[in-house]
Amino acid sequence: MKVFAAWLAVSFALVAGCQQSQPKASVANAQPKVHNATSTLGAGIEIPLPSGFAYPNGIASTADGTLFVGSVTAGTLLRIAPGQAPQVLLENDDQLFAGTALKFDPKTNLLWVSSPDFLGKEVDGEMVRRPHRIAVVDTEQAKVVWSTEVPKGGFVNDIALDGKGGVFLTDSTLDQVWHLDGPGADFAVHARSPLFAPGALGPAGIARLADESLIISLYDDGALLRIAASGEVTPIATQRPLQNPDGLALTPGGWLLVVEGAVDSGAGRLSAIDMTTKMPHPVIVLAEGLDTPVNLLVTGNEVVVSESRIRHRMRPKKQLSAPSQWRLMRYALPLGHGKPETEVAAQLPTDFFPESIAIDAKGRFYVGSATRSEILRISRSGVVESWIGANTKGLMSVQGLLVDTASNQLYVCTADLKKHSTPTTASALLAFTLDTGTQSGRWPLDAEGFCNDITALPGGSMLISDTFRGRLWNFDPEGNGTLNVWMDDAALRGVNGIAVAPANDRVIVSTFSDGRLLSVGLNPDGSARELSELKTSRPLDGGDAVRITSDGRLLLFENGLVGGKGRVTLGVIDGKTVRLSTIEESPVGPVSGVIDGNSIVWPASNFARLFADNKDIAYGQSLYRTPIPGASPSTKAR
Repeated sequence: MKVFAAWLAVSFALVAGCQQSQPKASVANAQPKVHNATSTLGAGIEIPLPSGFAYPNGIASTADGTLFVGSVTAGTLLRIAPGQAPQVLLENDDQLFAGTALKFDPKTNLLWVSSPDFLGKEVDGEMVRRPHRIAVVDTEQAKVVWSTEVPKGGFVNDIALDGKGGVFLTDSTLDQVWHLDGPGADFAVHARSPLFAPGALGPAGIARLADESLIISLYDDGALLRIAASGEVTPIATQRPLQNPDGLALTPGGWLLVVEGAVDSGAGRLSAIDMTTKMPHPVIVLAEGLDTPVNLLVTGNEVVVSESRIRHRMRPKKQLSAPSQWRLMRYALPLGHGKPETEVAAQLPTDFFPESIAIDAKGRFYVGSATRSEILRISRSGVVESWIGANTKGLMSVQGLLVDTASNQLYVCTADLKKHSTPTTASALLAFTLDTGTQSGRWPLDAEGFCNDITALPGGSMLISDTFRGRLWNFDPEGNGTLNVWMDDAALRGVNGIAVAPANDRVIVSTFSDGRLLSVGLNPDGSARELSELKTSRPLDGGDAVRITSDGRLLLFENGLVGGKGRVTLGVIDGKTVRLSTIEESPVGPVSGVIDGNSIVWPASNFARLFADNKDIAYGQSLYRTPIPGASPSTKAR
C-alpha cells in the first residue's frame, strides 16, 4: 500500500466536516510585506492570501505578471493582478476539487489544473473520495472548458507544458509520466521506470528542458531523474538527498530550483542546483524556514513560492499548530540565474561591426563602426540614420563615444584597427556638435597612441584610455582643448574600458588581453592617487567597456576575443574583490553599452568574425536591450 494512501487516510480523518470556507472577495490588507526568514537571496516579500483560502499549492502566471493560485484542499482558484489584492477566479466548480499544479500555456491562453480530490465529498454521512481529475480553465471567461478523470485511479501531481499545446503530467501513485496532446486528447504513457520508486510517493515535480528532456523529483526518495525525449530514464546525482522535493522550475541562467517540503524535519527550503556542473551536483540552499513549500514559479528575475503550511495535517502526532493565514513568498533570484529576456532595440546595417555606443539627453543612441568609419544616430523607436559619414577628416575605426551635454558635443575616439577603408592617420580624439553633426575638433595622441574609451571626470574634464601605450590621458575641453598624460604605469598595459565610480573617489579600468580590473584613486581636484588591482572571481574574457550604475555596481562588457566567451557581466565590488555574475552570454561579442533606465542597450560587434575569422559566428548586426537585474528606473549611466 502506498505511503501516500496512508497520509490521505489521516487527512480525511482530520478534515472531514471542517473544510475551510473560501473567500468571497479580495481582502483589503492583502499587501506584500517584507518577510525575515533566513535567505541568501535577501529578505523575501510575503504576499498574504485572503482569509479563508487555505493550503496554497499550484501557481502560474501570464506574460503581464498576473498570478493564478490553487489550493491543496479546495477547488477555488485565485487571480492576483500586478499591484492588486487577490480576487477569486473560480469557486465551488463541480469539476475542480483542488489546484495542486497550475500551468498557463501562452500558446493556447488556457490554464491547466491538476485536481485531486483530497478531502472527498460527504455522501449519506460518509466521506467519499472521487476520482482525481485534470482540468483546463479559460481564465478570461473564468470557467472550466474541459475536464476528465485520470485513468486507472491515478493521481496527477504536477504539470509541464510540452511547448506545442499539450502537457506532461507526473502520476505519484501509478509511478509514471503521462502525456496529453491537448484538451480532450487521450492519456498516453510517456515514461515508466523502476527508478520511479514503486511503493512510495513517487514522481512529484516536473520541469521541461530546452532539449525536450524532462526532470522529475521523487517525493519520498528525495531523488531527481532525467527523462530523455526518447523516454529513457537516468538518475541525476546530487551531493545530498533532497527532503521531499516537490515543485521544480528552471531559471534562464541554468539553475534548477526545487522546493523541499521537509515534512519530517520541518526545515522547508528553496534550493538551487547548478545543472551545468559535474555530477554529483551541489545543492545550494537559497531560502529556509519555510513551512512545507510545495510549488514555485520563476517569473523574470524573481521566484514565487507557495508555502502550503500543511505539515500539521501530515504529521498530526507532532501536535503542530495550524496557521491562521496563508501566503506566497517572492524572492529576487541570484544575479545571472534569473537571466532576463533580451530584445532587439534596432537593426544595424550589414557588416557594420559596431564598437561603441553613447546616449544623449533626448534618448538618442550613437553607434560607431569599426569598419565603415561611420557613426549612426538611432531614435528611441529604432529609426537608424547615418549621422557622421566616412568622409570625415581623421575618422578611422570608431572606438569610444561620450556625449557631453554641457558642451553639446559628441566626443569620439578613433584609431587604426586595420579594418577601415579611410586614410590612416594618428589615433585621435574628435568632437562633433550634437545639433548639426559638424566636426568641431580633433586632438591626435602622440606616436603609437591608441585612443580607445572615454569617461567624464567630475569638474568637466575627461579621461581617455590609451591601450597600446598603457596610459590614461586627461582632456579638458575648457582648458584650450589640451591632452595631457594623467597616469603612465606598466600595470595599465592593455587598458580598455574606463568609468568613474558614483562616489567620484576612484576610476575603474578593464584590460583586454589578461582580463584584469584595476582601481585608480581619484583626488578631489581630479588628479590620480594609487593604482591597485581588484581581485575578480574569474578573468574577464577580452575586457572591454565599463559602465557603473548609480548603486555602485559594475557593468562589464567582454568581447570574447581571448577565450570565446562574450558576455554582458554584472560586478559587485566588495573591498578589493569583485563578484562577477553573467547577465547575458553571447557569441556576437558585447563590446560596449549604455544604461537606459533599468536596461542595458548594447550592440553586437561580431568581432569574432572580423578579427578571428570565425565564420561560425552568425551576423548579429543589431542593437540589443537587456534588463539589469535588480535595477530601478532611477539607475543612471556613468
